Amino acid sequence: MKKIFFGLLVILIVLMPILNPSEIQHRDAVIKSIIKENTLTKKSEGNELIGRYFGSLIVNKLVESMVYRENYFFLSLTKVSFEGNSKTIGIGILGSVYISNTDEVKDPNFKTK
Repeated sequence: MKKIFFGLLVILIVLMPILNPSEIQHRDAVIKSIIKENTLTKKSEGNELIGRYFGSLIVNKLVESMVYRENYFFLSLTKVSFEGNSKTIGIGILGSVYISNTDEVKDPNFKTK
């Protein structure tokens, strides 16, 4: 039983750095989270397609300039930075990025706690 546990632990230790999400994956997760939140809260209107297109361009530029990844080899953190302040909004581990809060990206005048 100990050999099986040790073997699984070794496999996990080898896979974690390989599957650590890239910075692009972190940014994509933030963008998807923002778009998902906006889609759920907005009602359909006539010129919505044009608005969504320009909105997605703005979101992409904001995320590109404000969101970054801190790599800790086995996992990575999604961080938002604005005017010298930064805040963790997600975690990346085993090939997936989990975003907890995107309010800072939408309203970057946040203060760190």
